[in-house]
Amino acid sequence: DMVGDGNMLYLTLRPGYAYSWYGAAEVDSAGSPVEEPSDTLNLIDLSADTLNERFAAPVGTYSSQLMGVYKNRLLVNIPGDGMIAVDVSNPDAPEGQHFLRTLGWATHVAFQGDQAFIAAGNFGIYELDLSAPSSILRL
Repeated sequence: DMVGDGNMLYLTLRPGYAYSWYGAAEVDSAGSPVEEPSDTLNLIDLSADTLNERFAAPVGTYSSQLMGVYKNRLLVNIPGDGMIAVDVSNPDAPEGQHFLRTLGWATHVAFQGDQAFIAAGNFGIYELDLSAPSSILRL
């Protein structure tokens, strides 16, 4: 997936199809545990007319969908679980801000002021206040 906002480009990169089809060995040749495949979130700065990667890290799930970005909040659908709003105001260290449990696959988003409206198929439309303090517990 790919969404853009001004001078930033946001990408979700997925493991190759063959990886998920054939599966991974439980340990590598050195005997170290092999991690499960995961999507990777990449933040690319385009401001200098170059592709400057500012952030790249696995997100710990697969088949995530970038829904949109608005006022430094990147909305990401986590299939089967819900939607997460990620604060991307510091592109070197994006941080989860809000999680919204959706019963259906969150497919589209529209923004009005500080509100995000998320369509979730037969389960209706959810509303998320992007100006509210973070609802994700920090440990």
